Amino acid sequence: MTLEQSVNIGSHAGDARVAIVGGGPAGSLLALALAQRGYGVDVYERRSDPRRQITGGGRSINLGLSKRGMQALQMVGLLDRVLQRAVTMRGRAIHSLDGSVRFQPYGKNTSEVLHSVDRNELNRMLLEEAARYPSVKLHFEHRLVRADKELRQLEFDAPGHGVKASPRWVIGADGAFSTMRRELQHGERADYHQEFLEWGYKELTLPAGSDGRSTIELTALHLWPRSHCLIVSHPNLNGSHTLTLFLPFEGEDSFASSRTAADVEALFKKYFPDLIPLLPGLVEQWMKHSPASLITTRTTPWAFG
Repeated sequence: MTLEQSVNIGSHAGDARVAIVGGGPAGSLLALALAQRGYGVDVYERRSDPRRQITGGGRSINLGLSKRGMQALQMVGLLDRVLQRAVTMRGRAIHSLDGSVRFQPYGKNTSEVLHSVDRNELNRMLLEEAARYPSVKLHFEHRLVRADKELRQLEFDAPGHGVKASPRWVIGADGAFSTMRRELQHGERADYHQEFLEWGYKELTLPAGSDGRSTIELTALHLWPRSHCLIVSHPNLNGSHTLTLFLPFEGEDSFASSRTAADVEALFKKYFPDLIPLLPGLVEQWMKHSPASLITTRTTPWAFG
């Protein structure tokens, strides 16, 4: 389903309001698209307002914008602004264990590229644009606790009080552990399957050099593929790169076996020796955050009413 199809939820907007549970990139983009079509929209997000944060909370993993994502941003008039804050990636730079690098262009011509953009910054831009519309109301620190399908009523926990809402339409955009999905499936003949992968991920920052320039090729998605682990690197405008290391949770050469400084250094010497001189403070970065999970969710049906 395209974004164009997803916003055609009624023959006319009128005074009826749409509630979107979840204010991440998907929820904020949909709110903007609906507002541009004359709908009143309430966005309910359990986190605090990311526009007031210097560094965004939650996941900071970069996004690679392809044609589909660019079409959605073009539809709401934000593509040019987003691309000004993105880095063009012409292809993949594949790093072998021996230190050699092989470049694979994404396409046969120079227009076939991806664009690296910070997920949190994209989210802030979408929220800022949506907030410009008087018909859009953003409700932060509102955690959904109940959705009554028969009464078409939502209940939220908010700071110091509870909140009830009775929108005409409700759209769940609250992620892999969706409360909205759980509430919709309650009492229904619905199938749901959740699978955690045996790998997790941890993010690291490869800083720019002392001259402010990238220490590796800036206009590429860098990959360090190994037998049972992988590093993916997205470039940032300031010359740094956001590295995402995918590694098993358990077993030899895993997150479980990489708990001390010596463990971490040994892991990188074995699999990513060329990155060691480029990652000052590697151990400190490693110890700062726990690994995150990777999950696949399948559900049907995904709509009611």
